[in-house]
Amino acid sequence: MSHSIASALPHQSSAPDRIGAIADRWIYVFMAGLFVTTALTGFIPDSFLRLAAIEAGERPPFAMVVHVHAVVMGSWLLLLLAQSYLAATGRRELHRQLGVTSVVLVIAVLITMIALVVTAWGALLASTQVPPSRVEALSNTLLLQIRGIGLFSVFAAWALLVRKSDPESHRRLWLLAAAAVTTAAIARITWLPRSQPASPLTLHAFTLLLLTPALIVDIVRRGRVHRTYVIGLLLLVFAFSTTHLLWSEESWREFAVRTMGALL
Repeated sequence: MSHSIASALPHQSSAPDRIGAIADRWIYVFMAGLFVTTALTGFIPDSFLRLAAIEAGERPPFAMVVHVHAVVMGSWLLLLLAQSYLAATGRRELHRQLGVTSVVLVIAVLITMIALVVTAWGALLASTQVPPSRVEALSNTLLLQIRGIGLFSVFAAWALLVRKSDPESHRRLWLLAAAAVTTAAIARITWLPRSQPASPLTLHAFTLLLLTPALIVDIVRRGRVHRTYVIGLLLLVFAFSTTHLLWSEESWREFAVRTMGALL
């Protein structure tokens, strides 16, 4: 009789279960906040320094596309944070409604990233005298930009395709997409250990480090890393390895100049 009564009572979850459930929901809010914080830490001090240099006549003003890209990328990161918070607090309907805005911002992010490449290389190719160091720096930056555009496109498109059929992958893919475009911010955090311009190694290491909290929660809660993270990490490592191999290589520099010259 006592067994029957006990089995009929509502299941009382243990404290570890409750803590785990909270971690499952709020890790995405924490991660989105971490990406926003990284962007602000990298770009705010750097922007003030560049504005001071512009006022001193030491560099030309920012192109309009730089301002547009900053607004668009910032909006996307803030939307990622808002969407993560809405999902964590159970406001699914508003979360779904804002999904349309996500699509628009993803497209805008990609367009402005491509526009940045075109603007920078257009200015370079229009110059009559360009120091070799400038060509090398821009060629290396192009590697990072191609990587960012490619990975962000893959992860964002995948996230949108599985938003209804596989919500577990959907939310992890947005974190991977954010990680793919944080390189520019990480490169601007001057107090971090730096291997560039000689090598992009520290950029790769810190990008992967940003994903560590989410991976730890998966391992603790499920005993393994989710398959979406596995695939995403493989793509990241492949892209990082390619970037590392081509970094500052003369053959890549010549190819970049020739290709961008033909395109522009």
